[in-house]
Amino acid sequence: MNNQAGDAKLGLVMAVTVLLQLVSRYAAAPVVDFCRDDWMLLLMSYDYSSLGEIVAKTWNNPYRPLSAFAHVAAFKVLGDTPALYTILGMLLHSLFLVVAGRLVWDLTRRLST
Repeated sequence: MNNQAGDAKLGLVMAVTVLLQLVSRYAAAPVVDFCRDDWMLLLMSYDYSSLGEIVAKTWNNPYRPLSAFAHVAAFKVLGDTPALYTILGMLLHSLFLVVAGRLVWDLTRRLST
């Protein structure tokens, strides 16, 4: 199989995978409200005025400093509209699937040659 045909098949498989992921994750409840520690992190985002301050304050989070930083920074940029986070989640999950699928495709093609 030449590279062009293989890339076309990969594109089709990835498109179907992303579509199924979107349907399975978001069809039942397209937009959900914030939950658990989202409210605390949203309130924290109002108190911080710069990215440096967000890094300094979330670095000491006892549970998940990187996750806390990402959430507070996202709240600072996107505000308090849950629909924007749903769209961001769709985009990030789809991007991950495409990158992971491409990586697996390239690795398995190398193994078969």
